[in-house]
Amino acid sequence: MSYYTTKSSNVERNYVVIRHGIPNLNSMIMGVKFRNGWAVVEKGSKIYHQLSKLPMLKIRNEQPLSFLKQLPFITRALDVKLIYGADVYAKYITLDQKIQIETEIAEKAEAETVHLESEIKCKFRLDTGSLCRHDILSPEVTSYCATHILKDPRLREMGFKIPLASTSKEKKKLRKTAFNKLKDYKPTEETANVEVVEEETTRTEESLREEA
Repeated sequence: MSYYTTKSSNVERNYVVIRHGIPNLNSMIMGVKFRNGWAVVEKGSKIYHQLSKLPMLKIRNEQPLSFLKQLPFITRALDVKLIYGADVYAKYITLDQKIQIETEIAEKAEAETVHLESEIKCKFRLDTGSLCRHDILSPEVTSYCATHILKDPRLREMGFKIPLASTSKEKKKLRKTAFNKLKDYKPTEETANVEVVEEETTRTEESLREEA
């Protein structure tokens, strides 16, 4: 049994993966087992410093313990225990679980961010077929941006008329009026059902574009 596997696993240890200068070395050096030139030692320990002082051994390519997963002879977690001992194995498993949890949290946060971003973007579809990427004016009032608020289909339902020929100044005033009108909008049961279908269709289209 090697030097570092006889210690108590109750003590928190910072194990690192080191590489011997001689490739494919399979040997025991000062009680430390090398497999294909790779070994695991506690960073900062006595044996770590002793190994670093050996003329024939220079600690190279020092890596975190999670690096073991990339070694060709580590095909499963149990291989860590069989080769490097129970203490290293216990630390490896704990670290691997922590990395998995952190990865899942990061992926969930990223998915929620993408969802929130899609919720605050304008629903108007451009001539290119893609959705407008401008932020909506207000999620409580409309799903359209300042440029496309006059395209909100609820305005037509409310009888809001938009002149065909409008100057920029008139359009600005119309947008403000439309926004105030939409504040007081109260959908009927039939309209509410249509809006739900439109929302689900938009989300499905966005998902298909992301998968593509």
